[in-house]
Amino acid sequence: MMFRMKNIGIILIAVVVLLTVGCDISTSDKLNLFQGKDITNVIFANDKDLLQTPIIYEIYSYEAKSEAKILSVHNSVGDISLSSSDDNKMHVKVNLIQTKSIDDLSTKIDNLKVIPQYQDEVVFFEPLARDEKTNYWKWITDNCNANGIKVDFEIQIPNTVQEIRIYNELGNINIDGITSRVYAQTDLGNIIGRNITPLDSAIFISQLSMNSPNGIDISFFDIEKTNKITAGIQVGNVNLSMPPNVKYMHETKAKMQTEYNQPMFERSDECRERCFQKFENIEAKEGMTIITTTVEKAGNTVSIN
Repeated sequence: MMFRMKNIGIILIAVVVLLTVGCDISTSDKLNLFQGKDITNVIFANDKDLLQTPIIYEIYSYEAKSEAKILSVHNSVGDISLSSSDDNKMHVKVNLIQTKSIDDLSTKIDNLKVIPQYQDEVVFFEPLARDEKTNYWKWITDNCNANGIKVDFEIQIPNTVQEIRIYNELGNINIDGITSRVYAQTDLGNIIGRNITPLDSAIFISQLSMNSPNGIDISFFDIEKTNKITAGIQVGNVNLSMPPNVKYMHETKAKMQTEYNQPMFERSDECRERCFQKFENIEAKEGMTIITTTVEKAGNTVSIN
């Protein structure tokens, strides 16, 4: 039977159903079925229309000086990659990725728009429909389905950006060489960070890892200006690589202590509002960095080295 997805919420519902049916397998064991796997391939395992090589369509390219202190991105299906810019400009590329044979590809491409949205000191990006007002994934839900596509963001930020807020539903978040306050959350996917220098705080949240046992895998370049680091995942491992000769305190919690800990599709409007909240001054470092980790599934691990 062809699985036709009206929106990413159905994927999450499918996962919930698989985790809750049956009485002879524990929830922990059911969660383990998905760990380290690409959840889309698990759900679409019998779909013969999957392309061996996805096709990339460039939708949007943006390059401009930006005085924004906050970069916010809200997506539903696709990867979000951030790195530091070599100049004082922000560079943004958005691609639609075709992952299977579909009949309505041209409609989906023609109705995808991206424009920067500015408010106070925030620059915000999300996929939009042709009217440049409606969220693209909502338009997809109301008019066709999200079957066979995803939208990837590649963003380079200048050093004037002091905070990033990244919200994703299905897809990975990749962060490289960023110096800023960080909030990064994906429901189904990995968060990979390299050479990160958090200003004040850094929060990394994933519900379920994909393609890798380490759902959260972060290496820090410097934590001398970092008060708090939080890394939480429901299913998957946490790996944090620290700079040499740094002192920190590590505490663990049984449940993720985050501002928003419900699945993304249940709180899309809240996330968007959070993206536009005003910039709060970076707090100066006080004492040792406090690292808080949460791994909710028994058997998964936390490694700090």
